[in-house]
Amino acid sequence: MKMSYPKTSLPFAAALCSCFALLLTTTAPVSAQTTASVSAQSTAPVSTQSNTPQQEEPVHLSAFEVTATQPSPYQATEVTSGSRIAVPIFLTTQAVDVVTSQLIQDLGADHMLDSAQYVSPGVTNSSQSVGLDRVSVRGFQTDVHVSDGFIDINLNKGFPQINESFEIVKGPNVILSPFAPQPGGTINWISKKPSFAGDFGSVSAEGGAWDSNFGSLDVNRVISPSLAARFVVAGVDGKAYTGESRRGYIAMPEIIWRRGSAELLLQAQIGSYKTYVSSGVPLDYTIGSASNVDAKHMIPANVPWDTYTSDADDIRNDMGHDYLAIFTDKLTDALSVRVAGHAALSNLNFLQFNTTGVAGAPSTTAMTNPLTGAYTPGFTYGGASTGFAATAVPIPTETGAVWTRAASSSVSINTQYDFQNDWNYQFATDYLKSNSTAGVAVTWYPAAGNRGGSLPANGGTKPNFDVANQVGTLATVAPGSTIPGLNQIGQEVDQYYIDENLSFFKDRVILTGSLSEDKMLRKQTSLQFPVPSPNPLEPNPATSRSSKLLKGYGIVISPFPYVAVYYGHSETSLPIVSLSGPTSTALSTGAGFPLTQDSKGDEAGLRLKTLDGRSTASVDYFQDYQSNNAVPNPANLALAPGQNPFPSLFANVVSRGWEYEFNTAITPQLSILGNYTHFRFANTFGQPARAVAQSSGAVYANYKFTSGDLKGFQVGVGVIHVGRRAVDTTASGPVVASSTPTHLILLQPTAWLPAYTVVNLTSSYQLNAHWKVSAYLDNALNEYYFTGALNRFNTFAGALRGYRGAVNYSF
Repeated sequence: MKMSYPKTSLPFAAALCSCFALLLTTTAPVSAQTTASVSAQSTAPVSTQSNTPQQEEPVHLSAFEVTATQPSPYQATEVTSGSRIAVPIFLTTQAVDVVTSQLIQDLGADHMLDSAQYVSPGVTNSSQSVGLDRVSVRGFQTDVHVSDGFIDINLNKGFPQINESFEIVKGPNVILSPFAPQPGGTINWISKKPSFAGDFGSVSAEGGAWDSNFGSLDVNRVISPSLAARFVVAGVDGKAYTGESRRGYIAMPEIIWRRGSAELLLQAQIGSYKTYVSSGVPLDYTIGSASNVDAKHMIPANVPWDTYTSDADDIRNDMGHDYLAIFTDKLTDALSVRVAGHAALSNLNFLQFNTTGVAGAPSTTAMTNPLTGAYTPGFTYGGASTGFAATAVPIPTETGAVWTRAASSSVSINTQYDFQNDWNYQFATDYLKSNSTAGVAVTWYPAAGNRGGSLPANGGTKPNFDVANQVGTLATVAPGSTIPGLNQIGQEVDQYYIDENLSFFKDRVILTGSLSEDKMLRKQTSLQFPVPSPNPLEPNPATSRSSKLLKGYGIVISPFPYVAVYYGHSETSLPIVSLSGPTSTALSTGAGFPLTQDSKGDEAGLRLKTLDGRSTASVDYFQDYQSNNAVPNPANLALAPGQNPFPSLFANVVSRGWEYEFNTAITPQLSILGNYTHFRFANTFGQPARAVAQSSGAVYANYKFTSGDLKGFQVGVGVIHVGRRAVDTTASGPVVASSTPTHLILLQPTAWLPAYTVVNLTSSYQLNAHWKVSAYLDNALNEYYFTGALNRFNTFAGALRGYRGAVNYSF
């Protein structure tokens, strides 16, 4: 079956990229006497992958730009993500981590998570790991992509090669709230920026068994003392471990103009990313809530570990443009200004067939023990009159089980516009420093169209998954059928904020406070797409309006330069709206239906640093929660005949626990970093969420030879541990039907994905000033593990032992 998708017009993109390539290859070198780039990490020593020179001379930059150097290859000392101004990480009131360019290079990281999991505790794979960086942060799933402080609706996330670093802000954040209202935290991708330090560039290519075949080009040119340009392009033409193709590119031309302390950055990102989406493999029919088997034996015995259950019809295709403009200036010694604009167009479409159940077998509900809530395959249960007696039912044989499938598809054409204007004023005496910031931000999503469920005129077909030969009867979506749940959403968020940072006695005591007034407008229109009719039913939209005053505050006490104790509180809010039916224009308000989903976070911690700042360690206790999650009302378990049901309840999801991390350069040759977290993530009934590892940790050590016969050679070893995870969420409700209002019997996950530990090996050799070769052995011990799961019928196998090799030429 073939699908036709709307195409993004790219003549402008092609012309722009061609002009930049010509410009950068023909411009004569110009010696630059000043400067640090607008990039948040540009003045730090970085890798030959990014190849930004280390010797940029500092100038008087605005408060919105990082100027501090890195004390070691894997450490940064300042960030801008948490408050839009550059602040020292050691003195922040929230946990903040930075993945540096050097670490990205040494790990050979082809995905954001490949490097972030070594740096920041509680950042792990989430439910689905196919083609996206969908991760969990402190248990909360996030696949929102933030780049240079703006939500990005396009898939830059497929190409970390265009980024200089990743800044990870843990917990909610008042200043970031209109753009990334993530309860667990926000990952901000900091793209590479033009540099005035000189002309430089690099070409890289990587190949391997799977999850590889990347190439990139990075060229920087100083055109004049006031103008620099950079062109970065990356592409992939490879396949995942289970065989699905991944193909695409991204091109990022950009220029920066400077006069005095004023800087103007203009950047474009033009890209396309295509992957054939695997729906994963089902667990063996016999695996239940109490099963305790290793990952290898959780799928049917005759199904290979690397089984690819989909084909070229199951496609996810993302094409888009992004445009960014940022102006900063230091108007006086005390006053700085920042004005930024962002626009994006995204065309995302996919067709996917997910496995939904075992043909001819009782449902999971029928095989759930009404006395314990556990899923017990092979048994069904009678009613209360029989004492819920268990009855054995036949278990499909290993060669006889057939899993049915259902189709889903989407064609989404989205546009986004952003504007930010920030002002910062600094005042200092011998005993007091004041850092005051105020600003406004606006984000528009004008009627983003999600035409989910529209199928081609001939419908959609897919064979059921047969464990014997993967051939079976057809699961068909007939022509002319209608798939409900289609919608069109328009949204606007206006933010007005102030932020104050008061430092007393030379940074020994720091007080922070933030207020943000967020005004939110959200419209949702139901769309019904009868197939093959091209004309949807588009009634007037349902609209919700809300306004929230969000607060953030904190304190840092640093009696000595090498120790800091901190506490912080922050909040976010997200507008929500739901329609009462697929063609309805009415809001599902009910009794007290909320207009926003709010998050609050509190954390306290201790930071230490030694070895002249080259070694840092921290411990942090946090509690983050998200409100207004709808749950069934247990009172409905005992309704009288004819009695109207009680409305749903709205409860919190809470994540609370401990985080530990360290990052140290013991010598100029040896660097070690690692983290560990243990937390509890549960709904109001205490039930776990799907694919959340409530304990995880990682450590990476790298040694670089700087003398002798092995000079230029470096080796590294990384170890990643992820705890067990629930394979599914109790979607049918928190309790079994046999519960009463006074005796609730909680449903259990139908299975658990086992904990796993993976060992990765890295190595590289710098042949000379220009050439470098690298080799990587992923999952060196050949551990069987699952990266995630949507449910028990759609689980995702982790890649077994694999190799990659790369070559880099710098000029």
